[in-house]
Amino acid sequence: MTAAAKPYDFRQPQPEAPEVRRQVEAWLTALAQHWSDWAQRQLGMTWRCQLGTIRRCFIAHAFEDMPPSLLVYPLAWSAQAGSLLGVSRPLALALTLALLGEKTDTLPADRPLTPIETSLWEYLLDQHLLARMKTSWVGAAVPSWQRGAQELTPQFSGILKQQTCVLRAELHSPEPFAEARIIWLLTEAVLQEYFRPARPDASASVAPQMLAQAIPLQVTVQLGQTQLPLTQLQRLRCGDVLLLEQRLDEPLMVFLEHEPHFRAWPGRLGRQRAIQIAAFWEP
Repeated sequence: MTAAAKPYDFRQPQPEAPEVRRQVEAWLTALAQHWSDWAQRQLGMTWRCQLGTIRRCFIAHAFEDMPPSLLVYPLAWSAQAGSLLGVSRPLALALTLALLGEKTDTLPADRPLTPIETSLWEYLLDQHLLARMKTSWVGAAVPSWQRGAQELTPQFSGILKQQTCVLRAELHSPEPFAEARIIWLLTEAVLQEYFRPARPDASASVAPQMLAQAIPLQVTVQLGQTQLPLTQLQRLRCGDVLLLEQRLDEPLMVFLEHEPHFRAWPGRLGRQRAIQIAAFWEP
């Protein structure tokens, strides 16, 4: 009855809202195309940039598989929102050498950039790559995208202060630049300010049935249940572990006014527990 149970982390971040993800995917796909076209026209490179994976993760997990040679910069979108942009150093070197007129059909070997190469790379980053972000942006409010100095310890960046999760997006390239990586870490502040789902028009008249639908209902989430004989109940003490009849790979039951209606996955949003509706309940 008092055997130790392996803790289960209910705090895994839930995926971003589908509309938010669609907006981010659309923007990054257009941005990757703009960067690829510019590199081909202006630098004569065969480098093609494509959108790869997008996932929401905790800050600590966002840096787990980042290459140590990644050049990471903070980008301020506004006074309240910022992100981190990481570019693999061989790709930065290839773009810089191409800007100087050298033929770069493959990624060069990784090495530290010289001070002159660093200055040229950051000029290229500001005047070409970041400048083309505005041409791929379709939102109403255009971010400022002010670049800061390179982050030598990006996991401790001030951009990430008071942030719980980030949306990590990776851009990759086919051969012969397959090792080139560009990684975005978009903070919750960026998503809330620039990728919010569209809101309905508040000026539209509200039908009576809509007013009825606004009446609050009691929502209850059942973590699980079990049955115990009275003798075991009488012996329960603080610290005892009860095994519930609820598998970790099955969603929880959600009740509306004491009636089952949904199945949902547990999680958290900010500092509060939350659920994500997975399916309607079927008797």
